[in-house]
Amino acid sequence: MSEVMRKERSGVAGGLILIGIGVLLITGWWWPGIMVVIGVALAAERWLSGATREAIVVLGIFLAIPVGIALMTSIDIPWLWVIALALIGLGASGVVKAMSAHPPQ
Repeated sequence: MSEVMRKERSGVAGGLILIGIGVLLITGWWWPGIMVVIGVALAAERWLSGATREAIVVLGIFLAIPVGIALMTSIDIPWLWVIALALIGLGASGVVKAMSAHPPQ
C-alpha cells in the first residue's frame, strides 16, 4: 500500500474521531458513545483499505456495546450474575477442553 493511501486512511480516521468527540461534547453521551466513535473510525479505516467484511465486523462489535448496555439498563434482570456465570462457564469450558486434550500421564 502506498504511503499516500496510508496517510489518507489515518487522516479520515483522525477526522472522524475529532468529529465524534465534538458530538460527544455537545450531547454529553461519553459512555458508551466513545465506543461508537472508535468503532466508526476503525471501520472507516478498514473500509478504505478494501477490507469491507472486517469493517462491518468491527462496526458491529463496537455498536453492540451501547446496545448491550441499553438492554442491561432497561431489562430488570440481574445482569451482573448472568455475566459472571457466563464468564465462569466459559472459563470452566476452556479448562475442561484443555485438560481433555492433554490428559495427565
